[in-house]
Amino acid sequence: MQAGKALLSSDILMRFGDDATDDPLPAIIDSITRSDYLPSLAHMASALRRIQALDLDIILPMHGPAITHDIPRVLAGAIRYCEAAAA
Repeated sequence: MQAGKALLSSDILMRFGDDATDDPLPAIIDSITRSDYLPSLAHMASALRRIQALDLDIILPMHGPAITHDIPRVLAGAIRYCEAAAA
C-alpha cells in the first residue's frame, strides 16, 4: 500500500449531507455558519492556517465526504470566510 498524507479533521471541515461535489467550499462555509459549537471564527481561522501548512493528499472529516482535490484553495477560502466573519 502506498503511503499518503491524510488528515482526520474531526468536524473542522464538516459538511451536512453526503453529496460529494467538485467544490466542497460552499458546503463547508454553510456548515460553519449553521454550527453553534465553534469557540470563535478567529480560533477556527487559526486552526485552518495550521492545517494549511500541511502537505495533504486527502482530508477526511467526521461528517461529509472526503476532500481530495484543490485542498489549498478550499482551506484558503474557509480561512478568508472565517476572518471576514470574525472582523
